[in-house]
Amino acid sequence: MASNLMYLTALASLASQVFSQQQIITSPHTTPDQNSVTQWISGPDAFDGPKVIPINQTTFDWWYFDTVQEPNANGESGQPSFAITFHSTGPDGFDPLTGLFPFGSPPSDNLIQINLAWPDGKTDAWVLAGGEAIFTINGDGTSANYTGTGCSFEGAPDLSEYSVYIDAPEKGIVGSLRIKSDVPPHYPCGPAEEGQDMQITPGVGWLNAIPDGYGEADFLIRGNEEFYFEGRGYHDHNYGGRRFSESCASAYWGHGRLGEWNIVWLSVLTPTGEESVSAYVTKGSEMASTEIIVAQCEGIHIRPYGANSTYPPDTTTGAPTGFRMNINTPEGLFELQAERIYVTVDFDFYRRFTGTYTGTLNGEPLPEGVALWEQFSIGE
Repeated sequence: MASNLMYLTALASLASQVFSQQQIITSPHTTPDQNSVTQWISGPDAFDGPKVIPINQTTFDWWYFDTVQEPNANGESGQPSFAITFHSTGPDGFDPLTGLFPFGSPPSDNLIQINLAWPDGKTDAWVLAGGEAIFTINGDGTSANYTGTGCSFEGAPDLSEYSVYIDAPEKGIVGSLRIKSDVPPHYPCGPAEEGQDMQITPGVGWLNAIPDGYGEADFLIRGNEEFYFEGRGYHDHNYGGRRFSESCASAYWGHGRLGEWNIVWLSVLTPTGEESVSAYVTKGSEMASTEIIVAQCEGIHIRPYGANSTYPPDTTTGAPTGFRMNINTPEGLFELQAERIYVTVDFDFYRRFTGTYTGTLNGEPLPEGVALWEQFSIGE
């Protein structure tokens, strides 16, 4: 028993050193049958660093950023939004991506997905394939350069701010996204502390560096179309130690703000029907005064409503009118509704939405706000 304990302690120490390295490089193509080490328990630092080293045929790691304009902000109509995902995934890792490529396998393990919605709801999308992805860890923050794409991101050591840069004029997009956090980071079931389980469901890890904050998108599209707005920003990080479809059959995720209340929600259904949930609720509009109300893997119920509200969703389910959710907290019962204005990404296996966020706390109305959310539906 003592020898086993010593072995496990040594292994944990080695893993901590691996995941706290200052620089990690992911090649554009994995080696077949390559072994990977996946981090499931949070360490003392490197909150946003790579969690799968190295990426192999069936593993994945991605960094996601978005911002959405609040309805009628600055007297403007419509609801522009912007989202970008930096993927490092083996050919069979985040396997839903294979449907986006005519020959099944992506041209590189390092991919970038970009989606934007104009104020009138029209959309643009890009998928860029990179060479090496070079990650530099600084404190809890991480910066990355996806070589050959013109795309990179930079994270502050204390996770207070992230900036994303795109310089791809040949693809028709140049500019930057800035997100300044107003809310503390968290893991699925608790605050950003050492020793937390980072799995939201068996085989998939999730950590939320910026649950809510000021967001500013400033881009030039196709050389002459200005795309600029200010809104609510967000950044999280997902990863997996096996094929995504082995862990997830469907999922609902989203984030929203109503006045001083920020909510992040997540519900994942496994292929065998087990549901995992996460609820994060904070109160306050500035980092210094924000209070975490709950960071828990219980006490939340999320379901679609309106058209196409079959549960659980599958690849034949269309875009629902929105989501309804109840969250039990020490402050009382939140009854919330995210109602879509636009569908910003529309695949059979994945949809993203933006819209209004309304609800009550203990029956008393909350200020109307804004939300961005998504639906995975991989099962048949």
